[in-house]
Amino acid sequence: MIANDSNRKTLDIRSILVMWRKNRRKQGRTSLLVPFLFLLIVIMFSVLCYTKTLSYLQGRLRLLHLDSSPLTKKDILRHHDFTQSHHHPVFHYALNPAHICNTFIRVATPIRVLICVRSVPENFHLRGWLRWTYRKHKNLKFVFLLGKSEIKPSIDHLVKKESRSYNDIIQGNFTDMPLNKTYKTMMGFRWATKHCPQAQYIVFQDETFKINPAKMMSIIEERKRPNLLYAGNLVKKEERTSKRHNARYIPNEEYPLRFLPSYISSSTFLVSKDVALKLEANLNSVKIVRLDDVFLGLVALLSDVILVHLNMTFDKCVDSKFQEILVCDMFKTTEDALRAWRDFTNNNVRIMS
Repeated sequence: MIANDSNRKTLDIRSILVMWRKNRRKQGRTSLLVPFLFLLIVIMFSVLCYTKTLSYLQGRLRLLHLDSSPLTKKDILRHHDFTQSHHHPVFHYALNPAHICNTFIRVATPIRVLICVRSVPENFHLRGWLRWTYRKHKNLKFVFLLGKSEIKPSIDHLVKKESRSYNDIIQGNFTDMPLNKTYKTMMGFRWATKHCPQAQYIVFQDETFKINPAKMMSIIEERKRPNLLYAGNLVKKEERTSKRHNARYIPNEEYPLRFLPSYISSSTFLVSKDVALKLEANLNSVKIVRLDDVFLGLVALLSDVILVHLNMTFDKCVDSKFQEILVCDMFKTTEDALRAWRDFTNNNVRIMS
C-alpha cells in the first residue's frame, strides 16, 4: 500500500510537472506574441507616418515648383519647337464690315477703342443686348467675330440679314465650334490691324461679358505709356490639363510640355495697337493650340511681348458694384439672363415708341 501511495505521489508530481511545462510553453508563446504584435504595430505606424510625410513634402515641393518663375522662351524652345515655317489657313470673310471704323475720324476723342466680341452665330439675342449696352459710347466701335454655323445653314442666312441691318459682323469661312476659337481670335487680330487702323486699343471679349467703358478709359488714361500694352488676368504658370472632358484640355501632340506658358485669360483682354500689330505679324510663326489664350501666350513669348496683369474681376453684374469693376460676367444664372433681357426689351420698347 505504501508503495502504491508513493507511486501515485510520483505520478501526481510528474503530471504536475508536465502541466507546469505546458503552461510555461503557452505563457512563453503568449509572451512572445505580445511584443511581436507591438513591434508590428510600431512598424505599420512608422510606415504610415513616412508615407504621409513624404506625400506632404512632395505636395509642398510641387507648390513651390508651381509658384516658381514662369517658363521663359529658352525653357520652352529647349523642350519643343513651337515655331513653324508654313502659314496657317487663310481666312476669307463671308461678311466684312470693312468701313465701320471710318466714323472714328468724326469723333473728337483722344482714345479710340475697338471691341471684338467673340460670338456664336445662333446667339442673336446676345448680340442685340451688347449693341444696346454699348450704344451710348461714341469712342467705342464694336464688331462680332463669327464662324459658319455648325448647326444648320439657315442660321447663316439669318446672320446675313442681321449684318445688313447693323453692319457689325465679321464672319469667317471656318466652322464655328469650340476647337476653332483660336481661328476666331486670329481673324479678329487680322481684321483689326488691316481694316481698323484708327483704333488705338483693341479689346477682345466673350459675348457673355460686360465691360465698364468708363473704368476702362480711366485705366488707359492713367498709363504713362500708351503703347506696349497686352493686359488682362495674367496666369503665370498653369499645369496642362490632360483630361479629355475638361474644357481646358490640350492634347499632348499640340503641347507636350507639363506647364503652360504665361498667358492672359481670353475671356476679356486689352492690347494696344503696336502690340496687336506685333502679335498679328507673328501669328503664322507659331503652331496652333486649340486654347486661344495659350496660343497667344506662345506668340507673345516668342515675340518678346510683356504681359501685364490687370485685375478684371469676373463678378456678377450688380448695378451697385459695376462702377467699381472693369468686367463682369453677365449671365452666370438664368435669372441674370432674364433680368438683362427684360431691361433690353423694355428700353427698346421705349426707344421705338
